[in-house]
Amino acid sequence: MNSVATKLARISMAKARNGETLLPQITHIAFGTGGHKEGDITEPIKPTQDDMQLENEVLRKPIESADRLNDTTVRYSVTLGVGDGDGYAFTEMGLIDSNGDLAARKTMGAKTKEPDVEMDFYYDEDF
Repeated sequence: MNSVATKLARISMAKARNGETLLPQITHIAFGTGGHKEGDITEPIKPTQDDMQLENEVLRKPIESADRLNDTTVRYSVTLGVGDGDGYAFTEMGLIDSNGDLAARKTMGAKTKEPDVEMDFYYDEDF
């Protein structure tokens, strides 16, 4: 998987460290069907720091838990339940902050959500 912190997130961090604002919390994980080579959902395209949104967002879920794995990594998790995103082949994920901005984007080989299955997704944010 490919993951990158966006420029929007880095601007927020710089403003917070300078005392201009509080750092917005990560509140959601977004799921999409973009971020792959045309015609091949198993071949992700590397995201860039200039990404401002997912290529094709189809679902957004509130963060269910956020845990510090170590000094510099936070793991965010959500569960897609029965009825959440059924039938989609997810190929991109994004961390969304409390301002609604894309803080980080990850692209991956397709993860298809079946209607009768719950799926847990984790996004590790490294600092």
